[in-house]
Amino acid sequence: MTNNIYFFRFKGLILFIGLLFFAILNSNYITAETYRIYLIDKGQEEFTEGTQIYNETYKLYTQKALERREKVNRPLTINDAVLFQPYIDEIIEIGGEVRAKLRFNNYLVAELDSIGASKLDDLEFIKAYTVTESNLLPLSINNKDNVLKTTNYTEFLMENTFEYGKSEDHIKMLNIHRLHEYGINGENILFGLVDTGFKWKHTKFLNNINVIEEYDFVNQDTVTSNQEGDLDNHDNHGTNVLSIIATNQNNEYMGVASGSEFILAKSEDLSSETKIEEDLYAMAFEYLEAKGVDIINSSLGYRHFDNDIKYDFSDLDGNTTICADIVNKCVDRGVHVVVSAGNSGNQDSSIVSPADADSVIAVGALKINGRDIAGYSSFGPNAKGKIKPDLVAMGSLVPVLNNSNTFAQGNGTSLAAPIIAGASGLLLSLYPELTPFQIRDILKKSSDYYDNPNNQFGYGKPDMLEAIKDKLGISPISHFIFDNHIRIVTYILEEPENIDNAELHIKFYNSAKFEQYSLNQSIIKYLYFIDIPLMKFEENTAEAFIEVSNSKLKRRTPYNEDNYYVITPQSDFFKPGMNIEHLITSVEEDNNNNYQNKINYRQSGNYIKFIMQNVQSGTLNINIYDLNGILLSKNNNNISNHTFYEKNINISKFSSGIYLIEIQIGNIKEIKKIIINK
Repeated sequence: MTNNIYFFRFKGLILFIGLLFFAILNSNYITAETYRIYLIDKGQEEFTEGTQIYNETYKLYTQKALERREKVNRPLTINDAVLFQPYIDEIIEIGGEVRAKLRFNNYLVAELDSIGASKLDDLEFIKAYTVTESNLLPLSINNKDNVLKTTNYTEFLMENTFEYGKSEDHIKMLNIHRLHEYGINGENILFGLVDTGFKWKHTKFLNNINVIEEYDFVNQDTVTSNQEGDLDNHDNHGTNVLSIIATNQNNEYMGVASGSEFILAKSEDLSSETKIEEDLYAMAFEYLEAKGVDIINSSLGYRHFDNDIKYDFSDLDGNTTICADIVNKCVDRGVHVVVSAGNSGNQDSSIVSPADADSVIAVGALKINGRDIAGYSSFGPNAKGKIKPDLVAMGSLVPVLNNSNTFAQGNGTSLAAPIIAGASGLLLSLYPELTPFQIRDILKKSSDYYDNPNNQFGYGKPDMLEAIKDKLGISPISHFIFDNHIRIVTYILEEPENIDNAELHIKFYNSAKFEQYSLNQSIIKYLYFIDIPLMKFEENTAEAFIEVSNSKLKRRTPYNEDNYYVITPQSDFFKPGMNIEHLITSVEEDNNNNYQNKINYRQSGNYIKFIMQNVQSGTLNINIYDLNGILLSKNNNNISNHTFYEKNINISKFSSGIYLIEIQIGNIKEIKKIIINK
């Protein structure tokens, strides 16, 4: 009996194992695919303010995004609306694993086995479905002809004006440095980058950039650097691209638009064969558009894919591919988009998508000499005959930051695109009202092939100094203490004879209205200034804006009427990149003085800080007297040549009141009144 029971149990185990083995074998025939599933609508609810679908969509959008869309007259519509959740739930019920949801074209991507896929035809809300067909591939900057190589560079001395170090060649090739000298560094511009990943945290050269958000659409988390399972170089390509725009390391490497903010999106899985990267790419663009980015740069592109899949040239007509479609839709919503042309040059029509797209700026690569097209840079036109690329920038031997936190040189249109994207950000920072098409037209008109464009250079390389002219541009202000005044300076990028009016409007603490001061023209071209007596501030901050007009235009900075500059009299503020020496010597004086030994002072607690600009070598004597001429303090110092020299004098024993100060350097002596407040 015992044996029979044992044998029965053994037979049962054999039967169970056999059935399990059969199930495993049979499961090999139940394959999973990813499908693009297009929905017939977004539900029956009207897309009007107050409805659920409207409210859910509105929550996705930042105020900055809505303001950007308003600029191009694109309010939210049903096309922006979220997908109808009950439809998604039914796809999940038949076994679908949702991988992506795309609002603009009302479809989702789901992974389904053959059993689940067979049920799609029974769902009446499905308009159409298809198996995903292609993989997104990054434009390589690391092939046999384009090998990144480590390079040693010479150090530069630190100045307030940018010393570009490794980034000098590609910055100066487009005259970008001239905009930096005016204090234009991309402030108030929000960039979106779509790439393979980004290693920016805890690194010496990128840890001070302004990343406000990031998202990984592959792993669906907020980490865009390498994670477990990623290839070692996964986040390298995106890090290279980011470094060109964002790095802010004066004397070492300066990004094109280092004053901007950034949102980073990882859309590519280099180790995956899931074939949905193109949809993740589109999803990343929708995400960035809703977050309010002004400019998107992407150095990813389509043409030839895994498994011998490719786009025919006829598909590159500017509208057909998924990536071309999404960039066009984002541009229509006010986002300026810059992409790489591709690295398959030396033959016509070798561009990749979305470089073919009608509305983007596709960027080709120049050699380091700034004249010749790089041999790998892809040529146009697109399938409709439209000239491509649109512009070119340096793409060969471009210094970039690696994910190993070292600098190297690379080649590729991937590296040319962020130079143009960054330059676009500078232009938009100066002229916030510009639309994507206006930015594109301005850049083209400033380029060296504008009168004779072709499908290798496009319209050529832009000259950013030319691009900003004739639009009454006003730079951000700087301010500093100067001879018992606050000197406020700005550049007005217009010929003086064309300016009818240039005024500073300033509202002091506890004042109900703005006071107006006419700006004075300095001897430095385009530089204007006004000196406000320090006592007007009463040690409190003030709000200010500048307004300039000519016969055609009237412009204000800050651009939005609700925004103002805040002037703090207790501290100097020099906009990064501006030439301090130009700002200090902005007034033409007696030739004998020759701008030397200008002396300012600022009280801070029990000390007065004396600030000298352009001090020559010699003995510096600083003596303080009361109004009766009695010497109260005597200070002697031997100094050498200085652009700036600061000296703190202890005034802890002084009472509040008016005093005389005598400053002497060599044969030059100056006596002035100072006010001490306790």
